[in-house]
Amino acid sequence: MAEKVGLGALKFYFLNISPSKVITFNWNRILDFNQNSGPFVQYAYVRTLGILRKAIEEKYDLNNLTLNGLGEKEKKLILYVGDFPRYVAEAADSLRPDIITSYLNRLAYIFNRYYDLNPVLRAPTREKIEARLAVVYMVSQTLENGMEVLGIEPPQHM
Repeated sequence: MAEKVGLGALKFYFLNISPSKVITFNWNRILDFNQNSGPFVQYAYVRTLGILRKAIEEKYDLNNLTLNGLGEKEKKLILYVGDFPRYVAEAADSLRPDIITSYLNRLAYIFNRYYDLNPVLRAPTREKIEARLAVVYMVSQTLENGMEVLGIEPPQHM
């Protein structure tokens, strides 16, 4: 696991720098779990997996979730997730993988803030729990896809 996180951190760091900028190697920045780094994105992804595992333990069927309990916060997060293909296309067209790393960092940040303020499995109603689980699943899949596009193997645990 440490190797996967470490390699992911290095790849993310180098891909996160715009091709026109000078690289200043900084271990503290590479391994920062609080913002704009591979470990930050990897941790957000692992966090989503933890929520989804717990949901399965609590007998939620992740294949039959409804979005009936969506609130404005969930809708904003889903809209940002929906922007992923546009960011990938822009990165490919301009040969700038840093566009994808910036997107993933922002998604991880938005998700972490959302999760800190909105309990998923302890939401007030089953409908709300299922809607939030659906959002977590979407974020999880998007973070995984983004890391894979960058050649970073998503960790299952941290």
